[in-house]
Amino acid sequence: MSRRLYQRQVPVFLVSVLTTIIVMEYFVVRYPPLTAVKDELLLWGAITYSFVMLFGYTMLVLSHARQVMERKRGRSVYLSGIKLGALGAFLLLGLLSPGGADGSQYRTLYAYIVGYAGAGMYSAWVHHPYNVYRFFRLTSIQSTIMFLTWLFLVFRELSVIVAVYPPLYDIGTWIEAVPNAAAQRAALAAAGVGTLILGVRAIVGKEPGLIEMEVT
Repeated sequence: MSRRLYQRQVPVFLVSVLTTIIVMEYFVVRYPPLTAVKDELLLWGAITYSFVMLFGYTMLVLSHARQVMERKRGRSVYLSGIKLGALGAFLLLGLLSPGGADGSQYRTLYAYIVGYAGAGMYSAWVHHPYNVYRFFRLTSIQSTIMFLTWLFLVFRELSVIVAVYPPLYDIGTWIEAVPNAAAQRAALAAAGVGTLILGVRAIVGKEPGLIEMEVT
């Protein structure tokens, strides 16, 4: 048995069969036996996904544990220790707090801690104008439009700026609702058509893909 058969042909065949069943059940007819097959496939997909996620979390914890046990002390060691400590703290909190992970105490602490941490991460937007200047240096129309779009959206989120000049809120809202929405729809349509073309090419054997590249 060649590597190409079980690394490319078999996965493509299975994905094609499963996709065909799900698409037929959704778009063509509601045939009860076909619906039962689809529900069973989705159930097994959820089970497989759960095991994959468990494996991924386990490998992530082991990776950070190896970082912590390294003799060479660096920034990565301390970051791994913080991540493992946060994981252990939330695990104990979920096990010992009243109501468990669904209790109000756990949800409140999680919302405040993760919420404020997320707000701190969101503050990384201050790097956007610097990155625009660094990579584009405002030497083209595209980079200038990108910078001005970001600037007006930031002005909209700053209540002090909006209080001084209220029309900036309407400008930022218009940019998000019209040009941004149009660009997102175009990108989504292009991604959908491209995915469909790649799927058809993979089924007929005209698209090598990553699996084929690894085999060859």
